[in-house]
Amino acid sequence: MIEATLSAALLASALLPGSTHPAASDLDALFPPATKAMVVTSGPESEKFTYYDLVRQYAQATDQEVTMTEATESALRSLSVGLSRSFVPVEQVQHTFETLLAGAGFVVSPPKVAEVPIIGIWSKYGPERSALRGDTTFLEADQVALAAKHPAVLFTATIELPNTDTRQLSNSLRTLLVDANTQQVLPAGTTGSMVLVGLGEHIAGLAKALRDIDEAAGRERLAIERRAEVLSLSHAKAVDLARICALVFEAQTDGGEQEAVHHGGPRTKSLFIVADARTNSVVVRGTAEELERVTRLVAELDKESAGGK
Repeated sequence: MIEATLSAALLASALLPGSTHPAASDLDALFPPATKAMVVTSGPESEKFTYYDLVRQYAQATDQEVTMTEATESALRSLSVGLSRSFVPVEQVQHTFETLLAGAGFVVSPPKVAEVPIIGIWSKYGPERSALRGDTTFLEADQVALAAKHPAVLFTATIELPNTDTRQLSNSLRTLLVDANTQQVLPAGTTGSMVLVGLGEHIAGLAKALRDIDEAAGRERLAIERRAEVLSLSHAKAVDLARICALVFEAQTDGGEQEAVHHGGPRTKSLFIVADARTNSVVVRGTAEELERVTRLVAELDKESAGGK
């Protein structure tokens, strides 16, 4: 059943933009599941099947109440769906419904209380558009990728970008945001965190791109932070010990004798181990963590053998 108007108290407590939704612990349960398939008019009669008709079909398929403003209802009635098929299976009802609405410029607000299955629909171009960002559903960082399941729902999430200057990045990203009412990026102070606001597919894709950039920056920083250290040996032979370390840590060598003894998985690209037979030393180049691990192993192996030989 569709209600164009509800009491002011119900709207304020359940759906009105400006009152955010609690964190979503289970995105699959964000909306009550459909119990019926949807039948959408297609073919020559499809031009008469509007988005308002689609909403009515969805309400019947999910046993939910739907509320909207007069401006949104008018927009829904003015647009034809034009779907090429007439039958939407039960398991595809939610995603199909949201995909169609999102493509036409509408936002869907999930129920705030499970016991009161009332959803809201808002036009991104209606009078309420400036308040849409206040009607978001909060996501945990590890759930952001799953937001793509709900392309018409507005989400807010905070992701960690420890290797990125989030202030500079947010300034650059703002030029790419095409809808200020449903898209936002904000640096969380100097913590290396970024607050993202966006519709499901947008926020999922943006978060993945930002994390990929951050991981690349981290790898680059590690490469820059590499340093070399010379480990002098008292008992072991440098060539033998370098060979053992290269095998243990799957490190790169000098391409000579030690290269032939490498077996197993891929080498650690940032770690390089080579023997200097002249000074009986092992030269190690890598990150601080890699140098520490190699140094510990060298100290364990560079001991006088039994009998003092």
